[in-house]
Amino acid sequence: MKWSPTCLCAAVLLLAACATQPKIRGAELDALAEQLIQYAADRTDYEPLPPPRIVFVEDVGDVADREISAHYDGPTIAAAGYSTRDGTIYLANSWRPYNDQRAELLHELVHYLQHLQGAPLCRESLEREAYEVQRQWINDNTGYDFPDEWVEQFVPEGCD
Repeated sequence: MKWSPTCLCAAVLLLAACATQPKIRGAELDALAEQLIQYAADRTDYEPLPPPRIVFVEDVGDVADREISAHYDGPTIAAAGYSTRDGTIYLANSWRPYNDQRAELLHELVHYLQHLQGAPLCRESLEREAYEVQRQWINDNTGYDFPDEWVEQFVPEGCD
């Protein structure tokens, strides 16, 4: 792939912006998780719960249940995942509170609510619901307007 000077400049600026975005941890991260859990509960049949344990790791794919959820931002590096084994959400060390990464955290929090509140164990329906809540949040909190069909590109029909 050949980089144009404009593309290369934009990539450098984006990386600089990512490096300067502050990390949030501890009470601040718990407060964000509580807000996102309430958002999910308001749009599903789940009751809000206290936030789960959230752990930062180098490669989420090494620790999260791939059967349930793992968002990939590259060929092998997962950005976020929920583990049903220990009820933990794993976020990549590079996670920052940008809107797109908040949306990934919301998606995993939906899986947390599903797991603890007895959602049907059909991967497609679990993913469809999590992506739908994520789509609504993106539409409500960013300048984007993703159509209902946005979910279809991530999750095929199934579980009937």
